[in-house]
Amino acid sequence: MASGLAAVSFDCDTGPREIVREGSDGVLVRPNGDVPALCKALADVMGNDAARQRMAQAATDVRDRFSATRVLQQWQELFDDVRGPGR
Repeated sequence: MASGLAAVSFDCDTGPREIVREGSDGVLVRPNGDVPALCKALADVMGNDAARQRMAQAATDVRDRFSATRVLQQWQELFDDVRGPGR
């Protein structure tokens, strides 16, 4: 995604669901493990130039959402919230 490619992934309990924004920058296939459904989703994305290009453009936002700076900022905010004011 950070390379500007649309993502097609199984909708696992962790991971892809937290990163891929369904229909915006990729496709999540349900149920997890349904290989024919994954193949169809891949074919659909590859066969639709407009949708693939739109998703690929949106996928580059993942660099900002998951950059080291942003992730560290989120961790710091969490620690500050747990620690409470004035500590």
